[in-house]
Amino acid sequence: MDPVSCYSGSSYAERPTSLIWQDQRFEISKIISGDLYPEKKRFTVQIVTGEYFLLEYNFFIDQWVIIPL
Repeated sequence: MDPVSCYSGSSYAERPTSLIWQDQRFEISKIISGDLYPEKKRFTVQIVTGEYFLLEYNFFIDQWVIIPL
């Protein structure tokens, strides 16, 4: 199971919708920023509890990294 669930329209991971942190799933309430790089997508998000996270998806290894802020 991916640690990040996303809306994917014309491409994968257009917009993250939820994440798993410490074995719990949290809905993303707000996307603060989103950036696209040649090797990855990066999002700064806020979850429903008010906490902020940096989410990075690496295209080459097909892997998400979740970093609490």
